[in-house]
Amino acid sequence: MFFRRRASDKDDPWLTEKLWLFTLGGVAALVGMLMDNTMVMILGALLLVGGIILRFLPRPD
Repeated sequence: MFFRRRASDKDDPWLTEKLWLFTLGGVAALVGMLMDNTMVMILGALLLVGGIILRFLPRPD
């Protein structure tokens, strides 16, 4: 299902950074699993956690 957003992109100043972190984290985690490389998987997990942490940062005024 697709839903229309009620808020504009200007409501989230960290949107671009979160998208980059989630994309890079997901790709790194998948590559780490395919290569059976624990360090790459940990890097992917840390990038994903970084994206989650950005959710809780205060919005600059």
